[in-house]
Amino acid sequence: ACHLRRPQRDNQRKAPMHPLPVSGIFTRWLLNFVERLPKTKAGNRWILIALDSTTRWPVARANPAASAATVVKFLF
Repeated sequence: ACHLRRPQRDNQRKAPMHPLPVSGIFTRWLLNFVERLPKTKAGNRWILIALDSTTRWPVARANPAASAATVVKFLF
Protein backbone atom coordinates (compact mmCIF):
# COMPACT_ATOMS: atom_id res chain seq x y z
CA ALA A 1 0.00 0.00 0.00
CA CYS A 2 2.84 2.39 0.78
CA HIS A 3 4.34 2.06 -2.68
CA LEU A 4 1.03 3.19 -4.18
CA ARG A 5 0.90 6.44 -2.22
CA ARG A 6 4.47 7.70 -2.44
CA PRO A 7 5.43 9.78 -5.46
CA GLN A 8 7.61 8.12 -8.10
CA ARG A 9 11.01 9.53 -8.89
CA ASP A 10 12.32 9.64 -12.42
CA ASN A 11 14.94 6.97 -11.71
CA GLN A 12 12.29 4.61 -10.27
CA ARG A 13 10.03 4.45 -13.32
CA LYS A 14 9.62 0.99 -14.71
CA ALA A 15 8.69 -0.28 -18.13
CA PRO A 16 4.99 -1.05 -18.62
CA MET A 17 3.95 -4.63 -17.99
CA HIS A 18 2.70 -6.75 -20.88
CA PRO A 19 0.80 -10.01 -20.33
CA LEU A 20 2.33 -13.22 -21.66
CA PRO A 21 0.57 -14.62 -24.71
CA VAL A 22 -1.85 -17.43 -23.94
CA SER A 23 -1.51 -20.19 -26.50
CA GLY A 24 -4.59 -22.13 -25.46
CA ILE A 25 -6.20 -24.30 -22.86
CA PHE A 26 -4.34 -27.50 -21.96
CA THR A 27 -1.28 -26.66 -24.07
CA ARG A 28 1.16 -25.88 -21.21
CA TRP A 29 1.32 -28.03 -18.07
CA LEU A 30 3.25 -27.60 -14.85
CA LEU A 31 4.42 -30.93 -13.35
CA ASN A 32 5.67 -31.56 -9.84
CA PHE A 33 6.26 -34.52 -7.55
CA VAL A 34 5.23 -34.22 -3.91
CA GLU A 35 8.09 -35.28 -1.63
CA ARG A 36 8.48 -38.88 -0.57
CA LEU A 37 5.50 -39.97 1.53
CA PRO A 38 4.87 -43.08 3.65
CA LYS A 39 4.36 -46.17 1.49
CA THR A 40 0.72 -47.11 0.88
CA LYS A 41 -0.72 -50.63 0.65
CA ALA A 42 -0.59 -50.29 -3.16
CA GLY A 43 3.15 -49.48 -2.99
CA ASN A 44 2.85 -45.77 -3.85
CA ARG A 45 5.20 -43.23 -2.25
CA TRP A 46 4.96 -40.23 -4.55
CA ILE A 47 2.18 -37.97 -5.84
CA LEU A 48 2.60 -36.49 -9.31
CA ILE A 49 0.64 -33.28 -9.76
CA ALA A 50 -0.06 -31.70 -13.15
CA LEU A 51 -1.54 -28.21 -13.40
CA ASP A 52 -2.75 -26.55 -16.59
CA SER A 53 -1.11 -23.12 -16.66
CA THR A 54 -4.12 -21.40 -18.29
CA THR A 55 -7.10 -22.78 -16.40
CA ARG A 56 -5.30 -24.01 -13.24
CA TRP A 57 -7.03 -27.39 -13.71
CA PRO A 58 -5.26 -29.88 -11.39
CA VAL A 59 -4.70 -33.58 -11.99
CA ALA A 60 -2.95 -35.80 -9.43
CA ARG A 61 -1.95 -39.45 -9.31
CA ALA A 62 -0.17 -41.60 -6.73
CA ASN A 63 2.93 -43.39 -8.05
CA PRO A 64 5.48 -45.86 -6.67
CA ALA A 65 8.48 -43.92 -8.05
CA ALA A 66 9.48 -40.41 -9.07
CA SER A 67 11.07 -41.06 -12.45
CA ALA A 68 10.95 -39.94 -16.07
CA ALA A 69 9.15 -43.17 -16.97
CA THR A 70 6.45 -42.34 -14.44
CA VAL A 71 5.95 -38.91 -16.01
CA VAL A 72 5.76 -40.35 -19.53
CA LYS A 73 3.20 -42.97 -18.44
CA PHE A 74 1.20 -40.25 -16.65
CA LEU A 75 1.14 -37.98 -19.73
CA PHE A 76 0.15 -40.69 -22.19
